[in-house]
Amino acid sequence: MSKAKWVFIICAFVCASYYGAWFLWRAMGWHWHTSANIPGFAMLLLSWPWSSAVFGFQIELQEYIGEAPRHLVTSAFMAVGFAFNMTLAYLAVLFLVGKVKSHNK
Repeated sequence: MSKAKWVFIICAFVCASYYGAWFLWRAMGWHWHTSANIPGFAMLLLSWPWSSAVFGFQIELQEYIGEAPRHLVTSAFMAVGFAFNMTLAYLAVLFLVGKVKSHNK
């Protein structure tokens, strides 16, 4: 398996795990400090534009499928969008490093 596939899988797992933990803490009524939301906001911003469609329809998703499935759909879109963007960033860095190395020879 190529390294880019591993980057995608690891980033998707990290994002999905974070939002799974967030939902679990909220559903169980446990204390979730507001500073723990910072990684979530970072992942939200880094998953744009792939997650913007699902965030545009939060009210409709809530009405049609309920709260827990809405969180699942939102987390899935965010995880895939975050992983896709991080994989693109990884490939862009590899491309630039290759260009710089070939230019310096």
